[in-house]
Amino acid sequence: HCFENGIKDAFVTQAKEQQIEPAVGNPEHSDIKPIAQPRATYIYVELDRGEKLLHRIKTKNFPLQLRRKVLASEAILNIPDWSDWRQCQTSK
Repeated sequence: HCFENGIKDAFVTQAKEQQIEPAVGNPEHSDIKPIAQPRATYIYVELDRGEKLLHRIKTKNFPLQLRRKVLASEAILNIPDWSDWRQCQTSK
């Protein structure tokens, strides 16, 4: 339970830093269909206990590595250098 709260907190923190706001009526334990607007871009995360996070993306420069950054954060895996995939390359 604590780990899941850590994931949620890390995701919300990273989303705020990237200026990604929670969708109005964020469906923590409900259906997202009534909230999601057609042709809008969202990032959706579902946690183990069924809690759902829905954030609308309003910026053109959406960080595609946001989920990786959240998981690599100090709060979760504590490997922040790995949030950039280029840091994870191996030599041949």
